[in-house]
Formats: sequence, C-alpha cells, structure tokens
Amino acid sequence: MIFSVCILPEYRGHGYAREMVKEYVEKRKNDVDGFILTCKDHLIPFYESCGFKFVKVSASTHGNAKWNDMVIDCRGEI
Repeated sequence: MIFSVCILPEYRGHGYAREMVKEYVEKRKNDVDGFILTCKDHLIPFYESCGFKFVKVSASTHGNAKWNDMVIDCRGEI
C-alpha cells in the first residue's frame, strides 16, 4: 500500500516523483502480488503514467475527501 508520494515544492515538475515510484515498483514487483494506492482525482493521470490502473472510487473518507483506488497487479491476483 502506498499512502503518499511527497516531493518538496522546489523539486516538483522535474520527474523525480515518477522516477521514484517507477523505480520502487520495479525493485519490488517480484516480491509482492501488487501495489495499491489511494489518490485524489487530480493525481489519477500521474499514477497512470507510473503504471497504475484506476479501479474505483475508494470507500475511504479520510479528511472528508473523495479518494480513488488504483492498482498495479503483478500476478493477476488483485
């Protein structure tokens, strides 16, 4: 489960977050069934660019916000 990817403002827009997420997934994909994350609407395209697929609107109401469930399925089991 990935909860947050945080990049300091001065480093945003340089592709570091995408590189970090993709590298993490690549290094761990053989050790897990998959990766799950929740994100807000505006981050769906970012996570899709990292290989995640939108699944559904999340049941989470953390912070009274709307969240979306996204996954990378490594073994066809999620």
